[in-house]
Amino acid sequence: MVKTLLVPLDGSPAAELALEPAMRLAQGFDAELCLLSSTVGGHIESLEAYLNAAVTGLSDFHDLDGDTLVLPRGATTAVARLVWPAPAIIASLEGTMDSAVCMATHGRGWFGRLALGSVADEVVGDACAPVVLVGPEATLTAVKGRRMVLCWEGIDIDPALLATATDWALSLDLDVTVLHVRRPNVGEHGISPSPAWQEARHRVMDVLTAAGVRAGALIVDGHGVADEIVGHARTTPTALIAMGCRRHRRQGRGPLDNVVLKTVKHAPCPVLVQSPAVAQDRA
Repeated sequence: MVKTLLVPLDGSPAAELALEPAMRLAQGFDAELCLLSSTVGGHIESLEAYLNAAVTGLSDFHDLDGDTLVLPRGATTAVARLVWPAPAIIASLEGTMDSAVCMATHGRGWFGRLALGSVADEVVGDACAPVVLVGPEATLTAVKGRRMVLCWEGIDIDPALLATATDWALSLDLDVTVLHVRRPNVGEHGISPSPAWQEARHRVMDVLTAAGVRAGALIVDGHGVADEIVGHARTTPTALIAMGCRRHRRQGRGPLDNVVLKTVKHAPCPVLVQSPAVAQDRA
C-alpha cells in the first residue's frame, strides 16, 4: 500500500501536469502527498515559497461533482539541497517507507528533454519503488469505476510488476485488463506460439482474481504494440497503464524500450512503470 506519493516539481507548468493525477491517486490510496524540489545552489527560500504556493493551488482541483478534491492525509513539501533532481527523488523514495513517485515526463529546466526527460529516465532506471509517468497527452480526472491495463514484454511477467499491479488494483478499486498484443505472421524464430502466450496471460489473471481483483485477459493482433495499448486505453475507461521496463544502463539504451517510451508519450492516462531493480530490492 502506498502511504506517500512524491511529486517532483521544478517550477514549470509541464512538471505541474503531474499534480492532478497525483492528487487523485493519493486520495485513492489514502496517502500523503509530498511536493519535492531540489537545488545544487541557492534559491532555497524561493523554492520553498514555490512549493507552498503549489500546495495552496491544490484547492483548484475538483471532483466530478465540482467539489474541491480533498487529500485525506494532506500535503507536505521538501527541498533537497546540494543535490541534482534525480538523486534527490531516488533518495526521497529510499528514505520514505511505502512510497511511490508521480512525475511528468516533459518538464523544462532541470528536467530536460532527453527521451522522456533526463530526470525521468534516471528515476525510472534507478528507483526502488513504482513510478507513475504522466506523459504530455495524459490526464486522470477520475479513478473510481475505471480500470488498469496490465502489459509486459515476453511471456512471464516480472513478479514485482504483478505484485504492484495487484496491490494498486485492490487499493484503488480498479478492474484489470491483462492485455497482450500479438504480432501477426511471426516465424518460428519469433515470439512463442499463441497458446503459450494465452496460458501465461491467464495465469496472471488467475493470480489477480485469487487476490480479489476483477480481472480479464485480452489478446489483440497488431504490428504496433504501443499503438494497440494506447488505442485500447483510449476506447475504455482506463485510469492507469501498468508496464514493466528495463533497468537503466549507463553505456546502452535508456531504461525504457521503444514500446514503453512510445506508450508513455501518447497514452491518454498515466503509465505505471516497474523497474527490475524493484524486483531485486524486494527479493
